[in-house]
Amino acid sequence: MKAETQAVLLEKMMKNKKVHSAYELILPLFTVKSTDLKDLSIKDILLVGLDRMEISVLYNGQCAKVKMTHTNDTLMLEIDSIGVCPSKSIENVKSEVVKCLFANITFDTFTLGEQCTIDKLVLDTFEIFIHDDVKIAEGKLVEVMDKIAIEITRVMNV
Repeated sequence: MKAETQAVLLEKMMKNKKVHSAYELILPLFTVKSTDLKDLSIKDILLVGLDRMEISVLYNGQCAKVKMTHTNDTLMLEIDSIGVCPSKSIENVKSEVVKCLFANITFDTFTLGEQCTIDKLVLDTFEIFIHDDVKIAEGKLVEVMDKIAIEITRVMNV
């Protein structure tokens, strides 16, 4: 088989192959006062309002809650429930919806029960965004009065 023919066949095969979409592994979305975000500095604490750790997957305006299980050295994520994300355009102008991104992951399909294996995932540190794509800070998870909170480790010049 000539190299040209192989390249043409490979191109056709790749066009037919479904490319996996990237999904965002996040904490559940929450709101913070705009003034608090403007005055954000290192070592500040943002209260998330969670009693226990919850992880969500965000894709095209849909949120899915995921269950995490550890097997050997890998982490297995399974889509538990799918719903519409809380509105990112809040009627209260004084608040911003905050997204805490741990990583981008891939699932074959975005359906109930779908599983994804991750070799290494660091849940201690993450990036903090507002307006979907404006990175404002980096942080780490801490516990404050038996609740999950975020300690700011780096602030971006926005």
